[in-house]
Amino acid sequence: MGSERNFGIVFGAVFSIFAVLGLAYGGWYWPFAAVFGLVCLVLAFVFPEALRIPNRVWFRFGQLLHSVISPVVMFLVFAITFVPIGIVFRLRRKDLLEQGFDRKKISYWNERTEPQGNMSRQF
Repeated sequence: MGSERNFGIVFGAVFSIFAVLGLAYGGWYWPFAAVFGLVCLVLAFVFPEALRIPNRVWFRFGQLLHSVISPVVMFLVFAITFVPIGIVFRLRRKDLLEQGFDRKKISYWNERTEPQGNMSRQF
C-alpha cells in the first residue's frame, strides 16, 4: 500500500484535472471536483495522516475489483482464444492429443523414432 501523501497527491491531481475539464466543457461538477482536489492536495502536504482511512478504503476497493474483474478477464481470454480453436479442430476432426480409445490396440505407448542421445555432457 502506498503512502498517504502519494494517495493525496494522486487524488488531488485527478480531481483537479476533472475540474479543469468540467470548466472547459461546461460541466456542472467542476466546483465540487476543484474543492475536493484542493482539499486532497492540502491534506497531502499538511496533514497526510488524515488520508490514512481513505487510502485504506481505496486499497480495499481495488482488491475487491481485482477479485471480480480478474476471473472475468481470464474467462474472456479463454473463451476468445481456446474455444474457437477447439471448435475448428472438432469440425476438421483433428485429435492432436490422440485421446480416442481403440480396443484393438495393445498399448498406447509411442515408440521412439530417434536414438537417445548421450546425457553425460549436456552443457
